[in-house]
Order: sequence, then C-alpha cells, then structure tokens
Amino acid sequence: MKPSKGKAPKAPRWSLDITIKMEDVGQSTEDSDVIPWKSSTHLSIYMKSKKTAVISLKEQNSDIRKVIHASYEFGRLALTIDDMETLLKMPNDALLKMSTPFSTRGLEDIAIYALIKGAETNSYDSEFDIAHRLEEGSKTLYIEPLQDYIRSY
Repeated sequence: MKPSKGKAPKAPRWSLDITIKMEDVGQSTEDSDVIPWKSSTHLSIYMKSKKTAVISLKEQNSDIRKVIHASYEFGRLALTIDDMETLLKMPNDALLKMSTPFSTRGLEDIAIYALIKGAETNSYDSEFDIAHRLEEGSKTLYIEPLQDYIRSY
C-alpha cells in the first residue's frame, strides 16, 4: 500500500520494555505490571497486531542478545540425535515424553528449552532474571516473541 502524498509511512512501534502497553484496555494485566523483573530481562517488541508481538535482534539489549546467541547451540543439539544407540535403548515411556520437531508444539518446546539453557549458561538464572521470566513471564509479550524468533532461526 502506497502512503498518501505528504505523509510518511508509519514506523514500527518499538518499546523500550514490555511494561509499555499496546493492548486493548480489556485485556488482562501483564506480568511486568506486577513482578519486579531485572533490567536484563527487558525486551524491545513490535506489536504486529493487537495480539502478536515480534522482536528484532538488533533492537535488544546485550543480555537478551547473549541469551539468544547461546540458545542457538542448545536448539541445534535438541534437534539432532547424536547417539542413535542411546536413543534405541530408551524405554517407550521416556520416548513418548520427548519433545521432537515432529511432536505437537515440538519446535516451541525446543525453542523455550534452548532459551532457558542459554539464560542459565550466561548466569541469568536467578529470581526475576531472564530464565525466570521465560518460565513465568507474559506469554504474549515476552515468551512467544522470543520463542518465535528462535523457532524461525
């Protein structure tokens, strides 16, 4: 769609933290209004629609970028099977509990696992830090944008 003459196209709406609300007033209160998250957890998001937030790596603070970069290796390891012998010796109940790219929500589970491992590796695993926020934070404004970014990598 072409912008009308004399008007510049709208720039993406990036926030400095997800505490800035862009949702409808009727939506539930997000976690950043209640929980005192550490500054390392701050995430710059773009509201693609009323219910979809996305991220850009270059817009993130160095803490978030470290976690994202560290998560790549954990995600790759989770997607590959190094030792087929070990896998074949596993009991069926253990195999059924495994998250694989082919299971329902498999890539989402692997992405969140990789992000949490990336946070732990970089010592962002204390209370109110990145690993904690990935487990307890806003699903729409924190967990899903990071998860989707890693999943699409």
